[in-house]
Amino acid sequence: MAVELYAIQKRFGRTQALQEVNLQVGEREFFSILGPSGCGKSTLLRIIAGLERPDAGVVKIGGVDVSRREPNERGVGMVFQNYALFPHLTAAQNIGFGLKSRVSKRELAERVAEMAQLLELEDSMLARRPRQLSGGQRQRVALGRALIRKPRVLLMDEPLSGADALLRERMRGELRRFHERAGTTTIYVTHDQREALSMSDRLVVIQEGRVQQAGRPIDVYRNPSTPFAARFLGSPGMSLWAMRLSCEDGVPRLHGCDGSEWTVAHLAGAEPCEVLVGARPQRMCLLPAKPASCLLRCHSATIEPQGETAIVRARYGEDEVVAMAGVEEAERLGGDVELWISPEDLHVFERASGRRLAAAGETEALDLVAASDGAGAVTGARAVAGAGAVAGAGAVAGAGAVTGAGAVAAAEADTAGGGADAPAAPSEVAAAAEALR
Repeated sequence: MAVELYAIQKRFGRTQALQEVNLQVGEREFFSILGPSGCGKSTLLRIIAGLERPDAGVVKIGGVDVSRREPNERGVGMVFQNYALFPHLTAAQNIGFGLKSRVSKRELAERVAEMAQLLELEDSMLARRPRQLSGGQRQRVALGRALIRKPRVLLMDEPLSGADALLRERMRGELRRFHERAGTTTIYVTHDQREALSMSDRLVVIQEGRVQQAGRPIDVYRNPSTPFAARFLGSPGMSLWAMRLSCEDGVPRLHGCDGSEWTVAHLAGAEPCEVLVGARPQRMCLLPAKPASCLLRCHSATIEPQGETAIVRARYGEDEVVAMAGVEEAERLGGDVELWISPEDLHVFERASGRRLAAAGETEALDLVAASDGAGAVTGARAVAGAGAVAGAGAVAGAGAVTGAGAVAAAEADTAGGGADAPAAPSEVAAAAEALR
């Protein structure tokens, strides 16, 4: 079931948690909300679930405005960060808890068995209590409890944050397989860009309550629209350093703090300004890959071996630059390091606004999004279909995000009534818990 958010705003006291958030999530899509702690991603998820009310904006599920509906009227299932399993119930009883008072014992047993098969939970595991299960097994039980009611939308709030590294790695693949088997729309909140990149059909990057960029993971990774998106995605993230862009005689050149000068033909037509220049660590070489490669002279290098590869951290002026190299090659480096970058691997952002710079002919092929404007909507020149940047002019092809003053009015005008397969009401949950004691 599709989920649409139009001009969502939320404030807690003096803190603006969400500012003009506009998104669309397609039916049966695995969509990740990605950002650092405190950026508003969990608040956004709770607004979709109905656990928080937005101060302004419209929430639609399946084309129906559910902004003022209670959580049990929205047809959503939720998996919490701490799983929230009942310690005195078995795994089977936890899975079937929400249906205990709503269906017959026979149907309940069949639905629990169906969930156990979907989640690959053996019969012996179903008889155990949560304390007798591993972290991965508890995660599956929590998923089963959310899925057994056959929700239209599954919401997951950082479900792997408490797991160790090996469990997180294994569960990433399992969660994706569970999503495909269940065939439901999944919205997944995480601060871990590896989870978002590996599992998502599309994702949105949020910072301080504002949408930075939305789109397919590979598009956002390859063509970040803002410096924040560039740094946040990737392991390590993109390095950015200060330079100055000039266009004397119509030839665009980048000038570095060490006197270096690079000709960057693809920025033809750009206005002179102070810029941030970036490159992925994997695209920086210790030897020139092409004759026209740009040379970055860095100092104070340190090496972090990572097995077969090593992370090289060095300084360029006041900025840190990170590169990847073979461990043996990196160990031969001294304090001063020369890094070579092909011009086509450079990403250039206007320093004042955060706007990505490109030649006039490239704006239709690149996902160009500026930093948030005063109204809180993320704006930009053009957005690529599928790449899904959030654009001030209107809806983005592929991402479907909408901004602008008319977003809420358009959403409300299109609102129609409709029902939902609702989760159990609080009174039913209390009755079921009492019956199981």
